[in-house]
This record gives sequence, structure tokens and C-alpha cells, in this order.
Amino acid sequence: MNTLGMVEIGANEVGIVRKKNGQKLPPGRYIAINEEAGYQADILPPGRYFGFFSWKYEVRREPIINIPRGEIGLVVAKDGQPIPRERSLGRVVECNDFQDARAFLENGGEKGSQLGILSAGIYQINTELFTVITSANAIEHGMNPEDLRVYKVEADKIGIVTTYDGKPIPVGEIAGSSVGGHDNFQNPQQFIDRGGFNGLQEEVISTGSWNLNPWFVKIEQVPLTKIEPGRVGVIVSHVGRAPHTDRNELVDSGYKGVWKTPLYTGKHSINTRVMDVLIVPTHEITLDWSNKEKPPTNYDAKLRALKLRSKDGYVFDIEVTQVISIDAKNAPKMISRIGSQATRISAPSDAIEPGQEKLVSIRNLVTRVLEPMVGNYFRNSAQDYKAIDFHDKRSERQKEAVAYITPELDEYGVRAIGTFINEIDLPDELEKILNEREKTKQEAETLKEKINTEDIIGQLAQAKAKTSMQAKLVESEADIVIARNQAHADSMRAQGQAASIQAIGKAEAEVLGAKLSAEVEALGGPQYFLAKVRAENLPQIQLPQVLVDSNGSHSGLLDAFVAPMLLGNPITQLPLLNPAIGGKQPALPTTGSTKLPQLEASLPRYPIVLLLDTSSSMPGEYLEQLVQGINTFDQELVKDETVCRCVEVAIVTLSNSAKVVQSFTTAGNFSVHELELSGTAATGRGIELALKIIENRKSIYKNQNLPLCPPWIVLITGSAPSDNWQNAAQQVKQEVAAEQLNFLAVGVEGADMDILNQISPPQFPATKLKDWKFAPLFHGLAHQMKRIIHYQEKEALLQGLVQVVEQAKSALSPEQAKKLDEYTTKLMVQVSKEQPSRQEYTDNAAGLYREARDIGEDGKPITELLPNITKRLGFS
Repeated sequence: MNTLGMVEIGANEVGIVRKKNGQKLPPGRYIAINEEAGYQADILPPGRYFGFFSWKYEVRREPIINIPRGEIGLVVAKDGQPIPRERSLGRVVECNDFQDARAFLENGGEKGSQLGILSAGIYQINTELFTVITSANAIEHGMNPEDLRVYKVEADKIGIVTTYDGKPIPVGEIAGSSVGGHDNFQNPQQFIDRGGFNGLQEEVISTGSWNLNPWFVKIEQVPLTKIEPGRVGVIVSHVGRAPHTDRNELVDSGYKGVWKTPLYTGKHSINTRVMDVLIVPTHEITLDWSNKEKPPTNYDAKLRALKLRSKDGYVFDIEVTQVISIDAKNAPKMISRIGSQATRISAPSDAIEPGQEKLVSIRNLVTRVLEPMVGNYFRNSAQDYKAIDFHDKRSERQKEAVAYITPELDEYGVRAIGTFINEIDLPDELEKILNEREKTKQEAETLKEKINTEDIIGQLAQAKAKTSMQAKLVESEADIVIARNQAHADSMRAQGQAASIQAIGKAEAEVLGAKLSAEVEALGGPQYFLAKVRAENLPQIQLPQVLVDSNGSHSGLLDAFVAPMLLGNPITQLPLLNPAIGGKQPALPTTGSTKLPQLEASLPRYPIVLLLDTSSSMPGEYLEQLVQGINTFDQELVKDETVCRCVEVAIVTLSNSAKVVQSFTTAGNFSVHELELSGTAATGRGIELALKIIENRKSIYKNQNLPLCPPWIVLITGSAPSDNWQNAAQQVKQEVAAEQLNFLAVGVEGADMDILNQISPPQFPATKLKDWKFAPLFHGLAHQMKRIIHYQEKEALLQGLVQVVEQAKSALSPEQAKKLDEYTTKLMVQVSKEQPSRQEYTDNAAGLYREARDIGEDGKPITELLPNITKRLGFS
């Protein structure tokens, strides 16, 4: 320090100033803020300063504070207000991250360990007021250097939080409720200000890196709660708002008790210190009451054959099988009814490993409900019947058991799949009676056969006696001759009637021709008459009724909607293609051209996505019949070359995720060998994937200038969706409303028809399939595809015919034009029929050909097009 009192502070330093003379600091204060003697609050940042004479000031250079990346710094203040007794850490005040010591003291900063921390960076701090603890000096301050690093929650884990500061947790609660706004406990002052509690917290922190004050929080990392396929997790919450329901009633999330909505397949962030997650399987479970050896881990390991006492005092054993399942949505109900306080997911008894220990939730169901229910029912029921009657009418007893057990289990949210009486072990004396009775029954059958044989012998004797009645036979032959002559006379009369009918038919045909000509003229020309014929033929296109609605009656859905949907328009629309989808009718050649319409290019494409449920809840028979149905569809389409080119099919399966197992391809290239059952039905993701691949396909058609009809999605499912399907359903409804999509939901056994109807657009309600009749369903679908595509093929030809006829008429007299219209109209009526009359078509085609030939050059396009139409009908 020179005579000017100059002090120079380096770039990576700060100057700590101590004033040697002046007014004394108030008692209990260490840092001066009003020019008192002692260490000053204000520091000297890097630079050159004057007036700091050695007799008046002492300036000590200290390095700046550097917090490396990935670390934090803790702060202890040597001066400030005392920390209130109810808190352990000094509150955060505005002081520029402890770089403004004066602001810290003037704003009420508190002496001691601080809530606030320093994150990675460089700080100019008055180290005489603040002690900064980093990983470099942690050991000197009795801390673990690892505690001074940014806290990381590993992947697939969550952090359960315990705080060391805040209000006391209320009596009767086990954890502090969520207060929010504290950025995952990185802003502890906000936590305190919002009324956060000291101790275990309901809130958790997720995977990531967090700047946490180890004096404020302790983190315990636990794995995410994983729910395997074929199971759900039921949450029993010990925190939250108190419910306003009975003790066994289910509650919404956020309340104490058993939550209504279970956890489905996947990984979930659940605080297992304040909530129990009880695992419930959703697959079928078979329980046997028998004396057979069973693995000790089986749910029915301790179930033995039931010992019953009959009305007549006999004691006997029966073996019973009960098959149950628990729907995912009913799992919370089951847990709330039977209670399962010890079945936390973390308990060893809930290890979800095949062949290992079973789930306690089902063990409790068996021991607390099923074992006493089934046993007591059969014991009480047996007392109403004699032992032999119980044995003889076991099917009736079984039906009675089903009628009793099914609603009883339903009260627990458990579905009774079946109750079966297997073996009935009667006492030896009763078995002897049954054997004697069976022997007598067999002897009676033998006697009956003997009597039947004697009856046959008697009938043969009667037949032999009849052969002697020769006189009556001769008389019968005379009657036959008379009848034959009478028939010949009738035949001659019939020929006369036929000639009369033919004459009448000719007259009626002339009247029909005049009527059609008048109708064509009234409609404005053949092109409008063709539209009328098409509209009349559309409703006749139907599929076989292999579907039933949710009430069990036959569905008219396919009859009413499928044909128009296949064609790409509602019935009321007359254009062949929907312009909003793509494509237009190809322009026909101009008059005089010999080039015929290119039908392959003009016919629209039919993209179809088969959205198939392949979840593990579906039985093997379903998959077998489904594959057979798809193969039937493929085989039927490949028989017709035109249809094979028009229809393109993609297959998407629904299990834990949606998967395209067959990209769009034509018939003959289908591949369904990869189908297998697994997981749960991700219906929402499947619909979204189907919409995506359809949009991609439409782009390809557009680039190739190919017309198409609205695509199809055919959803076939027998299980409830395991994911969020609402957004996908909204997309489907929007596409259908815009006439950009056709959607058909087919439910098989086990389907949730309520959800399917919510997914389906209102104009196309979900429909239920009878049994597993996929083969007739797909056969009918393929058959109607053929009919409709060939109908459109014929219609394209007829539209071409109408166009060239209209061109030819421009050079004709009204009488000639009318004659041309008459033949054209009759021809259109025949061609539009599914089974046209060869004779009527030939007559009208010949008449139109003659008229066109007589016109000359203007009629040439007609004469060139007629052979093509004839060939299409197979009349060439």
C-alpha cells in the first residue's frame, strides 16, 4: 500500500476490508454496515482503489468462489438475525446469491446454516461473513463431498422426499401434503412460505438432476411401480383428503382409501411410503377342491374335496372346480371388499415371477371369500337331497350352484366363469346300488333291441303279403296310362298359353320402351337416368348376417351401411367417387378416336386396415378362427384379377403396443403367420397407427394420380382397451364426419361393447359377432367387394357409352336421337343388373349397334365400345 492508499485487487480476487478505527459495533454484531470499526459488509471487487491507508484500513485479498459444474455450495452466515426456534435453517433473502452482504443484513438475513444454496458458477462473496462449503472443503466441515454434488435420480426410479424444515405434520397424518410451487424442492423458501411440512412428503421427484440442499431434504430412491401385462395395480392411499363415504366405498384419486381407477400395464411414479399398490391378476384363475397333489404355491394348494352330508344321512365327498376372473375395472372393488392390508407391492409375497409365490390379493380372496362360500353352499345344498338323487341330478345341482355363486361373487367384483361338479364319491353301499341299477338298465336296452328286431320281422311279413295283390297292381298301371294322357293334354294347353304370354310380353316390352324413353327425357338425358339406376341398385348390396347387436338380435348395420361405404358415398350421393378423397372419372376419347377407356386406371383403390386384438386375454380358438377368416378373405379376393388390383389390405395388431405386421398389399400377398397372443390391447395406439398408415397410403395414391374410395378401418376386439383411446376415437369421428373414412368396430366374446360404441361414430355403431364366425364375415366382405368393384367397372363403361351417345346425338334429328336414347336406356338397365338377361341385352345391343352404324362416322365410338361391354358381361 503506497502513500496514496492505493489497493489493487486481481481479476480472480475480492478484497475483504477491516476498518481499524471508528465507532464500535452493536453487541452481537460482527459485520459493519454503518462505517463502524471492524470487518465491513462491502467488498472490493477486481480493480484499483485509492484512500485505503494502512493506518485506517486492512485489506485482505481472498480468491473468488468457484462452484464447478455438477456441484452445489452450502452457505453458513456468521452474522444476521437469529433463526426462529421453529426453523433450523436461515431463510432466503434478496442478496444476489450472497454476493451482496449489505443487502443480506439489511433485508433480515439470518445467522447460521442457510436454506439457499449456490449452483454452478463464479461468485464474489465476502468470506468474512459467509462460509461457503464445497466438495473441495466438505471434509473440513464434517460433510461428505458427495452431498455437495447435484443430486441425480436414476432412470426408472423416483425420489421419496423427507424435509428437515417446515411446519409439523398434523396429528393423524403420516406425510406432508403437497404445497407446490417450489420447483421439486429446489426452492426451499417457497416450500416454507407455502406452508410445507417437516418430515415425509407426499410429493416425489422424478428421474433427473436436481439442485437440492442436503441440510433441507433427504432423498430415498425407489424403483418405479411396474405393472406387468395381465395384471393391474390397486392403490390404497394413506394420505389425501378424507372421503365422505362409507369405509368400504371406493374413492377418487387424491382421497384416502382404495382408489376407483387401477394402474394398468406400465411403469408408474407411486410414493410407496404413503400408498400401497396391491397387484391383482386379470387372467382366468382355476381353483380345484380335490385331494390331488398340487404345487404348494398354487392358490388352491390348501383346498380339499368337500365332505357333504345328504338328506338321508350319507356322508360323501365331491370334487368341485371354480373358474374366476377379475376385470381390471373391478379390481379396486374386490380389494375394498376383502381387505388386503399386507399386500404391498414391495412385500416378498407379491414377487411377480412365474412359478414363484403367488399374489396375496388372490390368496386372501380364496381364503376369505371363495373357500367358505363354495364349501358352505354345497354343504347346505346337499342336506336338501338324498345322496343318490344328488348324484343322478348333478347337472341340476351344478346349475343351482352357478345361480347362487355368480351373483355372490359379483358383489366382490369377481366374475364367475364357471362352477363344475367333477367327481362324486358315494359310500360303497350306494355305489353297489348304482352298479345294480346300471346293470338292469343295460338288460332293458337289450330287451328293447330284441323287441325292435321282432317288429322288423313282422313288417317284412306284411310286405311279402302285399306282393300277392297282383290284381290291384294291374289296375294301378291302367290309372298311370290315363294320367299320362291327361298330362299330354295339359302340355298342349300350356304351349298355347306360352304363345299368348309371348305376344303379351312383346306388347309390354314396347310399352316399357316408351315408358323408359319418357323417363329419360323427363330426367334430362341418359347420364341422369344412369345415376338413377345406380341409386336404385345400391341398397341391394348386402352382406350375410353373421353379426348381432348388443341386445342379441341380428344387426342391420352391414345391410344398411357397408355397401354404400364400400362404394365411397352415402346412398344419397350419385357420383362414383368422393372428390374429397381423391380421383375423378377419366376423360373419354373424343369422337372418332378408337382408343377405349382404360378401366384399370379409372377404378378406385380400396385401402383397408384390419385392426386385430392379439392380447393375451383372447383364447386360442379366437386366433385360429381369425386367421382362417383372413385367409378366406385373401383366397376370395385373389380369384378375381380386377378386384385383386383394387383392394389393398394392411394388418395392425393390438397387444402392449400397436404393430404393423402387414403393410398395404394386394390379395395373394397377405401374411398372418406372425400373429400371436400377448399383452393387453393398446386400442387407442392401434387406431392412431392405422390412421397414420392410411394417410401415408393416400399420399402415394395422390402422387400416382390414382383415385380412391374412403379407406376402411375394421376393428376386431374381445377385450377392453388398456390405454387412452378417447383421443383416437375423436379422430375417427372427425374423419368419418368429413367422409374421409369408414370405420367398423366388431366385438367378439369378452368385448366391452359400451367402450366400442363410444369409439365408433354414431352413424356406425359397434356390432357384436356371433360365436367366432370370421370365415363367413370375411367371405361376405370379399364377395361384396367383387360385386361393387365390378359394378363400378360396368358403370365406368356405361358412363363412357352415355358420353359417346351424347356426342353422336348432336348431329341427329330428334326422332333419331330419341331412338338412340331408347336403345341406350334399355341397355343400361340390363348392364346395371347383377344378373342381366342375355337375350334382352343382345336384342338391345344389336339395335343400338345398328343405329350407331347407320349414323356413320359419328356412331363409330359407340360401335367400338359395345364389344367391350359385351365382353365384360361375359356374353361375347
